[in-house]
Amino acid sequence: MSKTKRQYNSVRRTQAKQQTMLDIVEAAVTMHSAGITAVEEVAKEAGVSAATVRKYFPTQEDLFKGCTLHFSRKYSPPSPEQWAQIDEASERISVCVEQLYTFLEISMGVTWLAFRTQDESPVMKQTLHHMEQYIDVAVNALFGEKQPKDAFARKAVRSVLHPLYYRTLRLHGGFQPDDCIRFSSNTIASILNNGGIGKNDYI
Repeated sequence: MSKTKRQYNSVRRTQAKQQTMLDIVEAAVTMHSAGITAVEEVAKEAGVSAATVRKYFPTQEDLFKGCTLHFSRKYSPPSPEQWAQIDEASERISVCVEQLYTFLEISMGVTWLAFRTQDESPVMKQTLHHMEQYIDVAVNALFGEKQPKDAFARKAVRSVLHPLYYRTLRLHGGFQPDDCIRFSSNTIASILNNGGIGKNDYI
């Protein structure tokens, strides 16, 4: 076999391996979003054997890591820094809630899995840690230059922006995404107006 042919075969094997790993992590995202973590189910969704999944992802933690990395590359959360550039407070609230809730809708299944598995999975625990940090940054951006005079307003707004609050509205409250956005935008405006910032600053 010529050197060129060997190089060609090597490239093809590498490409096939990369595609198989991509198929597996995409299947894992789908299954994990549905709360299913069994390797056999991920393998079935990916169209490969369970042995193949374990070949590339020997442990559940390896699969979690691949899944969360792939998800973060495919879906980026909105930028709080952009919200902070919006001077008009009511518009800032609307944009923040709409963009954040749109992301939470996409990531709801994976995020819930992270909450469920954080005690046994360092990867998922770290994922949630980053999410909590992100929510803190989002709250700061939402307040802008008018920071609350007490801790109540900050805690209340943070609760409304939290993924578990959104999940509750969607799954237990029966709200549609647009209803969640409208309800929470009004809720945040009400919180801020009653937080000592100024009666007409946000409505």
